[in-house]
Amino acid sequence: DIERRTVALDLSPSSSVVVPTVASYASRIIGDGVATFLSNWRMYSLIPVIAAFVGWFTNYLAVKMIFYPIQWRGVPLYRVEGEPLGFIGWQGIVPAKTAKMSDSMINVTLTELLSMEEVILRLQPETVADILLPEASAMIEPVVEDMVPGKL
Repeated sequence: DIERRTVALDLSPSSSVVVPTVASYASRIIGDGVATFLSNWRMYSLIPVIAAFVGWFTNYLAVKMIFYPIQWRGVPLYRVEGEPLGFIGWQGIVPAKTAKMSDSMINVTLTELLSMEEVILRLQPETVADILLPEASAMIEPVVEDMVPGKL
Protein backbone atom coordinates (compact mmCIF):
# COMPACT_ATOMS: atom_id res chain seq x y z
CA ASP A 1 0.00 0.00 0.00
CA ILE A 2 2.70 2.49 1.00
CA GLU A 3 5.37 3.29 -1.52
CA ARG A 4 8.82 2.78 0.01
CA ARG A 5 12.27 3.51 -1.24
CA THR A 6 15.45 1.73 -0.18
CA VAL A 7 18.50 3.80 0.68
CA ALA A 8 21.79 2.04 1.23
CA LEU A 9 23.90 3.26 4.15
CA ASP A 10 26.90 1.16 3.41
CA LEU A 11 28.07 -0.98 0.54
CA SER A 12 26.96 -4.32 1.92
CA PRO A 13 23.54 -5.49 0.69
CA SER A 14 22.51 -6.78 4.15
CA SER A 15 22.40 -3.32 5.83
CA SER A 16 19.77 -1.42 3.81
CA VAL A 17 17.07 0.74 5.54
CA VAL A 18 13.53 1.27 4.25
CA VAL A 19 12.61 5.01 4.34
CA PRO A 20 9.06 6.13 3.59
CA THR A 21 8.69 9.15 1.28
CA VAL A 22 6.83 12.41 1.96
CA ALA A 23 4.22 11.46 -0.62
CA SER A 24 3.47 8.25 1.23
CA TYR A 25 2.97 10.14 4.52
CA ALA A 26 0.71 12.70 2.85
CA SER A 27 -1.44 10.07 1.15
CA ARG A 28 -1.74 8.14 4.41
CA ILE A 29 -2.78 11.28 6.37
CA ILE A 30 -5.32 12.31 3.73
CA GLY A 31 -6.66 8.78 3.51
CA ASP A 32 -7.09 8.58 7.28
CA GLY A 33 -8.78 12.00 7.32
CA VAL A 34 -11.22 11.06 4.58
CA ALA A 35 -12.00 7.77 6.30
CA THR A 36 -12.64 9.56 9.62
CA PHE A 37 -14.89 12.15 7.94
CA LEU A 38 -16.88 9.53 6.05
CA SER A 39 -17.37 7.45 9.19
CA ASN A 40 -19.33 10.30 10.85
CA TRP A 41 -19.97 12.83 8.06
CA ARG A 42 -23.22 14.22 9.53
CA MET A 43 -21.52 15.38 12.71
CA TYR A 44 -18.55 16.89 10.87
CA SER A 45 -20.85 18.65 8.39
CA LEU A 46 -22.70 20.35 11.25
CA ILE A 47 -19.55 22.09 12.56
CA PRO A 48 -19.59 25.00 10.04
CA VAL A 49 -23.37 25.38 10.41
CA ILE A 50 -23.16 25.60 14.20
CA ALA A 51 -20.15 27.93 14.05
CA ALA A 52 -22.00 30.24 11.63
CA PHE A 53 -25.05 30.35 13.91
CA VAL A 54 -22.95 31.10 16.99
CA GLY A 55 -21.09 33.87 15.13
CA TRP A 56 -24.32 35.39 13.85
CA PHE A 57 -26.00 35.22 17.28
CA THR A 58 -23.11 36.86 19.13
CA ASN A 59 -22.99 39.70 16.58
CA TYR A 60 -26.77 40.15 16.78
CA LEU A 61 -26.65 40.22 20.59
CA ALA A 62 -23.75 42.70 20.60
CA VAL A 63 -25.59 45.13 18.34
CA LYS A 64 -28.73 44.84 20.47
CA MET A 65 -26.71 45.51 23.63
CA ILE A 66 -25.18 48.63 22.10
CA PHE A 67 -28.57 50.27 21.50
CA TYR A 68 -31.13 48.58 23.79
CA PRO A 69 -32.71 48.96 26.30
CA ILE A 70 -33.04 52.72 26.07
CA GLN A 71 -34.03 53.08 29.75
CA TRP A 72 -32.02 51.31 32.46
CA ARG A 73 -33.56 47.99 33.51
CA GLY A 74 -32.66 46.06 36.60
CA VAL A 75 -32.50 46.20 40.36
CA PRO A 76 -31.27 49.68 41.37
CA LEU A 77 -28.92 48.53 44.14
CA TYR A 78 -25.82 50.18 42.68
CA ARG A 79 -25.58 52.14 39.45
CA VAL A 80 -23.24 54.84 38.19
CA GLU A 81 -25.03 57.38 35.97
CA GLY A 82 -23.67 57.31 32.44
CA GLU A 83 -22.45 53.72 32.69
CA PRO A 84 -24.46 50.93 31.02
CA LEU A 85 -23.79 48.23 33.61
CA GLY A 86 -25.24 48.36 37.10
CA PHE A 87 -24.95 45.84 39.93
CA ILE A 88 -27.92 43.89 38.55
CA GLY A 89 -29.13 45.55 35.37
CA TRP A 90 -28.30 46.98 31.97
CA GLN A 91 -28.87 49.95 29.71
CA GLY A 92 -27.70 50.16 26.10
CA ILE A 93 -24.22 51.64 25.72
CA VAL A 94 -25.29 54.46 23.40
CA PRO A 95 -28.35 55.52 25.48
CA ALA A 96 -26.29 55.39 28.69
CA LYS A 97 -23.61 57.65 27.25
CA THR A 98 -25.81 60.15 25.34
CA ALA A 99 -24.98 63.05 27.66
CA LYS A 100 -21.24 62.48 27.39
CA MET A 101 -21.40 61.91 23.63
CA SER A 102 -23.56 64.99 22.97
CA ASP A 103 -21.30 67.14 25.17
CA SER A 104 -18.26 65.96 23.21
CA MET A 105 -20.04 66.61 19.91
CA ILE A 106 -21.01 70.15 20.94
CA ASN A 107 -17.48 70.92 22.12
CA VAL A 108 -15.91 69.66 18.91
CA THR A 109 -18.47 71.50 16.78
CA LEU A 110 -18.01 74.82 18.59
CA THR A 111 -14.25 74.68 19.01
CA GLU A 112 -13.08 73.10 15.78
CA LEU A 113 -15.84 73.37 13.18
CA LEU A 114 -17.86 76.52 13.90
CA SER A 115 -17.54 79.61 16.03
CA MET A 116 -20.42 80.94 18.13
CA GLU A 117 -20.70 83.95 15.84
CA GLU A 118 -21.21 81.68 12.81
CA VAL A 119 -23.95 79.77 14.63
CA ILE A 120 -25.78 82.99 15.58
CA LEU A 121 -25.48 84.37 12.04
CA ARG A 122 -27.01 81.18 10.61
CA LEU A 123 -30.10 81.36 12.86
CA GLN A 124 -33.29 82.71 11.32
CA PRO A 125 -34.84 85.29 13.69
CA GLU A 126 -38.46 84.41 12.82
CA THR A 127 -37.92 80.71 13.55
CA VAL A 128 -36.15 81.45 16.85
CA ALA A 129 -38.97 83.80 17.86
CA ASP A 130 -41.61 81.17 17.05
CA ILE A 131 -39.79 78.63 19.19
CA LEU A 132 -39.08 80.90 22.19
CA LEU A 133 -42.29 83.03 22.28
CA PRO A 134 -44.53 80.44 24.00
CA GLU A 135 -41.94 79.98 26.79
CA ALA A 136 -40.91 83.63 27.11
CA SER A 137 -43.71 84.79 29.42
CA ALA A 138 -43.13 81.91 31.84
CA MET A 139 -39.41 82.76 31.91
CA ILE A 140 -39.84 86.54 32.23
CA GLU A 141 -42.50 86.65 35.00
CA PRO A 142 -40.21 85.39 37.84
CA VAL A 143 -37.50 87.86 36.82
CA VAL A 144 -39.92 90.81 36.75
CA GLU A 145 -41.45 89.70 40.08
CA ASP A 146 -37.97 89.67 41.67
CA MET A 147 -37.15 93.13 40.28
CA VAL A 148 -40.50 94.79 41.03
CA PRO A 149 -42.31 92.82 43.77
CA GLY A 150 -46.09 92.99 43.83
CA LYS A 151 -46.53 94.79 40.48
CA LEU A 152 -47.75 91.79 38.44
